[in-house]
Amino acid sequence: MAHEVIHAEMYRKMMAIAKDPNFDNFTRQELTDLLSNDDYPGIYYYYRKYVKGWQHQQMANHYRETIADIIQRFDRFQHSRQFYMDLAWEGLMYDDIDAWANKSNAEKARIENVVLNYIEK
Repeated sequence: MAHEVIHAEMYRKMMAIAKDPNFDNFTRQELTDLLSNDDYPGIYYYYRKYVKGWQHQQMANHYRETIADIIQRFDRFQHSRQFYMDLAWEGLMYDDIDAWANKSNAEKARIENVVLNYIEK
């Protein structure tokens, strides 16, 4: 749920910048220009660099700790911090996400195992 709330907040910021709830009609250049003049340098950087998938790229690099914090508090600190950081990868474990792609195969397998075991419970 935290992952989706972050998407919603990013989308809200994009709508505020565009001053339009449907910014899909803007060209890439128009959105880039709007972002370059606003208060969201992180969104500007990731949108400009990735365009498609920019939200997941930004989330993987900057929001996993926030997601882990939310899960950990909701779960009343029953597990290690690493457990919650691993769960924060759920929805971000794709090879087109740089932070994930740069992990070793062993680390990916370990995290995937933690997430899958949690889901199966």
